[in-house]
Amino acid sequence: MNENKISKLEEIIANYSDKLMNLFPSFARQSFYGKKEILLVVLKALIDNQSIEKAVRELRNQKIDVPSASTVRRRLKQIDVEKLREFVSTLPELKHCDSNVH
Repeated sequence: MNENKISKLEEIIANYSDKLMNLFPSFARQSFYGKKEILLVVLKALIDNQSIEKAVRELRNQKIDVPSASTVRRRLKQIDVEKLREFVSTLPELKHCDSNVH
């Protein structure tokens, strides 16, 4: 994933952060650091149809500070991946993507 695509993901998170947090109220209520970074990993995995581990590895290779795959997986329990997949499919910026995460 190139830097432009990372910037696009960060832009999506910034533009839709209220909607994302409303989709996942238990995730939004938690007071832990890194919500944006966790969403970045999950969105990247969905959009690029790859595992959480691979998304974390690729983001870290680009010097982006993201939590470990195990941390992301723990936090995923507070995120309904199907709801996120539906949300991603409605984004005009990502209409070309086949969303799947594993």
